[in-house]
Amino acid sequence: MSKVSNSLRILLLLSKNGKMSGEQLAGLLELSERSIRKHIEDLLMAGFAIHTIRGRNGGYVLETNPLWNSFLKQNELDKLSELVRKQRAIDPDDQAVQQLEFKLQQLSNLDHTIVMSSYSINTDFHHVDFIKNQLKTCLTKQLKAIINYQSASSGPTTRTIHTYHFIQHNAHEYCVAYCEKRQRFLTFKLNRIESILISDQPFDKNASFSLEQFLGTNSLFNDSYDIEMLVKKDIYMWFRDTKWTANQTIEEYNEHYYLFKGKMYGLSEVKQFILRFGSNVRLLSPKKLCEEIRQEIKKMQEI
Repeated sequence: MSKVSNSLRILLLLSKNGKMSGEQLAGLLELSERSIRKHIEDLLMAGFAIHTIRGRNGGYVLETNPLWNSFLKQNELDKLSELVRKQRAIDPDDQAVQQLEFKLQQLSNLDHTIVMSSYSINTDFHHVDFIKNQLKTCLTKQLKAIINYQSASSGPTTRTIHTYHFIQHNAHEYCVAYCEKRQRFLTFKLNRIESILISDQPFDKNASFSLEQFLGTNSLFNDSYDIEMLVKKDIYMWFRDTKWTANQTIEEYNEHYYLFKGKMYGLSEVKQFILRFGSNVRLLSPKKLCEEIRQEIKKMQEI
């Protein structure tokens, strides 16, 4: 089997199974663990976000938003698709490559969500799923959507929007859309959309719109913190089962702790995240946040 095919299979296996050890990948692909490490290195060089978790229960984890996310430029997606098509020509019956080609076709329709952070909340998931599916239809067909929205600042309002992207941030899902009323791009929290009507009017996408720039200037996301935190091994087994933030890494630190790293957003949400673990964690940085946590604990003691 070719080097390209093996690399594609590694991506597919990690995408389907989450964390996998080098031994597991080697057994399924009938390769040596050394070869697996070389393939992982090649994929990292190509830009795929594969995290290595060290220790007895370690392995490789493909980030929820790897190279082919919304920040992937169209020419990069085209090159990846071309690579897959070439592999299909070599081995038309390779099911792994067929599945990857199908996923790339889905990504070409922008049918995906950016995960900023993913722990769950108390909300009506059936309603949110319905709203999201309707918005996905608008996104795919480039149709305007008319929504009744419960704004936190201005109350009930009706908006006509052009859907561009979906974002999962902390405990909520949002869509990034152009609002005709405000004449600018905004974020709309999905559980605040009370009803939706798919219009028969199409919209032209703004080719100059940059999601990266929008996230950088949006108040919801520009209050960011690069967290480094020690997690006691006593809680590691269940702590690792949750995707707390999109770019998180967890690796063995010493005989008592694992080291968690990740970018998180919003001071109140970050403080809530850290304090929920009590003495089972130890925040290392940023130092300013460490002081914020100390002050918060003092306030709690005064109650």
